[in-house]
Amino acid sequence: MGILANKAFMRFYTGFIISEIGTKMFYLSIFWFVQEKTQEPSYTAWLGLAITIPQLFMFIFGVFADRYNRRKIMIITDICSALILLTITTYTYVIEFSILFIAVMFSLLNICNNIFFPTSRAFMPSTLPEEKLVLGNSLS
Repeated sequence: MGILANKAFMRFYTGFIISEIGTKMFYLSIFWFVQEKTQEPSYTAWLGLAITIPQLFMFIFGVFADRYNRRKIMIITDICSALILLTITTYTYVIEFSILFIAVMFSLLNICNNIFFPTSRAFMPSTLPEEKLVLGNSLS
């Protein structure tokens, strides 16, 4: 697997995997936290809606990947995601538990992730030679 020796691809791929693991762990934990805190299934449904609504506009987010610096977009969206996660955690534990606040922030987090994902797909060709793109895409 010659692509694993490609430093640019491995940096990109490692960062992508770490970002995805963190995002999915947070998604799982926030659903679990809300369910444990409220014991109300309808609140987890609201969180599901907070994920779904931004995905309806995902086709717009691909435009960012085509028009702007992909590397910067990925860095900015990951930083914004981290700030949103920090805000949700701090607000929920220090100030108060508010399902509305969590749903809105969770929706913003999902917008960041919906911008990050197509950008990362568009960025991949810049990390690998053309003949290795199929193999690189299959790993992703």
